[in-house]
Amino acid sequence: MKFIKGVKSLTKYDIYLIDQWGVIHNGIKKFTKAYKVLLFLKKIGKKLIIISNSSENSLSTIKNTLNKLKIDKNLFYKIVTGGEIFEKEIKKIKLKFKKKKLKCYCISEFNKKEILLKQNIFIAKKNEKIDFILASSIKPNSNIKRLKNELNYFLDKNIPMICTNPDKIVFSGKINKLVYQVGILAEYYKQNGGRVKFYGKPYPKIFQECLTQEKKVSKKRVLMIGDSLQNDILGGQNFNIDTLFILNGNHKNEFLKLEDNEIKSIIKNKWKKINPTYILDQLKL
Repeated sequence: MKFIKGVKSLTKYDIYLIDQWGVIHNGIKKFTKAYKVLLFLKKIGKKLIIISNSSENSLSTIKNTLNKLKIDKNLFYKIVTGGEIFEKEIKKIKLKFKKKKLKCYCISEFNKKEILLKQNIFIAKKNEKIDFILASSIKPNSNIKRLKNELNYFLDKNIPMICTNPDKIVFSGKINKLVYQVGILAEYYKQNGGRVKFYGKPYPKIFQECLTQEKKVSKKRVLMIGDSLQNDILGGQNFNIDTLFILNGNHKNEFLKLEDNEIKSIIKNKWKKINPTYILDQLKL
């Protein structure tokens, strides 16, 4: 666990896996200092890959997030999201169900009907017969208690869940505070005996997807940059790559006003097995 002053001291890596929310933007605006890092790394020939627990695919991420925030998509060699991996896995999912058409109960703040219909997956109502629950996203300030009660209905019927965003808590730029995300529902479902398949960090599939075309690159030359200890840092650590933990994101209320030694102590005592390689207050040069 080493505190650094900026990313200029971390240019030994060839590939940078970068979380987006809380690291390069907050959903409302891009972070100026973080954007300068992206421009700098691209200029010196590094490969930048967005690795995100977003339920949107790469095209939707470009359209709905990067373009709106004026973040140049060409800075990135690749964009990998939990939602995109789910879409790529749909054929395998159908084989497991032994069906060409599937019905799901969809938990999402966005309209998924068109995307799912293209894959012959139909959105059903709660009381209809379904094959699985698709947990993609929830709106800030959603009624978590009500949503958990809804899930109890499916628990009784032993319906499996697919979660395309394992994030439990995220920082929302819209209301400028930490809010629950759909991963909190998936965790509840699993803890109460439900079957849950996760797509996204900290699970290995999303990291493998990032490096599918980089098999000759040593993992020693890959750095994960993120603001979530549970997802970004643990995921990178389990994938055997170095990690840079950004304080000014998911954990900003917990760490930002503390001294370096206090931060180290809390991570060691509270997060136990999670050990970031580097720590930085915000993504900057």
